[in-house]
Amino acid sequence: MNKMLAIKNVIRRTNSHGASASQWALSPGRSGSPTMSVENKAKPMSFSSLKPPTSPSRTKGVEKFLNLGLMDLFKSKKSSALQPGSGDVGSVHQLRLIHNGLIQWRYANAKADAANRSINNQVQNYLLNGWNSLMKLQHSVVQKKLKLQKEKLEIKLDFLLQSQMKALESWADMERQHLSAISMTKESLHAVVCKLPLVNGAEVDAQSALMALRHAFDLTASIKSKLPASSPGIVKTVSLVSELAAVVAQEKLLLEECIELFRIISILEIQERSLMCYIIELNSQQRQIQEVA
Repeated sequence: MNKMLAIKNVIRRTNSHGASASQWALSPGRSGSPTMSVENKAKPMSFSSLKPPTSPSRTKGVEKFLNLGLMDLFKSKKSSALQPGSGDVGSVHQLRLIHNGLIQWRYANAKADAANRSINNQVQNYLLNGWNSLMKLQHSVVQKKLKLQKEKLEIKLDFLLQSQMKALESWADMERQHLSAISMTKESLHAVVCKLPLVNGAEVDAQSALMALRHAFDLTASIKSKLPASSPGIVKTVSLVSELAAVVAQEKLLLEECIELFRIISILEIQERSLMCYIIELNSQQRQIQEVA
């Protein structure tokens, strides 16, 4: 009676293990164990048979192991349950070993899944960091290209301004002269209009004065209208005048050098004449000495 209760407990535990095993699906890290049949039921299972397989070709799954090995074991035990002297202790021991192997496989699979998730997260972090570094590098390259383009444009602008600097300086001088001439013209017109001889009984004809004012206004308007039209010619004239000023300055230097050369020539001429006089005197003295001798 006790043997029958023990066998029923073993069957109940096995069914509970089979139900729990259905919740664990097969994964690449899970594999099955060698099946147990009626022929090898009396042979005890070793721990070496419960090691994880190293080759993918031996992977069969925990479900096949439970469906085949345990069912064969329980069928053989049912057939031999009524026989006297059957060893229930060995069967219980084997079931415990199988249960321990199942727990070890579950632990190994859970550990492998956790390791895979950790590696996946680490690889994703590496990819994100690499993408961030690449974007920073691209941004830096774009900034350096813009800076280089800006420096090139600044160099071109400096070259253009440097080539036109002399013309701008000469134009500034010409502008000052032009403004001074206009101011003088304005002052002259103001003096002509405002400083009229109205003393000692002098009289002014309003019509003639109005005509003179209109003529002066027309003259100033014509001068003002002709200024924009004559500005290109003025620019050309300014360039020619600047060249002429450079030529005049060079001519002045040459004239000063020529004057200095004339001064040196006059000094040398005086020295030459004094030497000639000295030579003539020396020759006359030599003739006198020869005559005396």
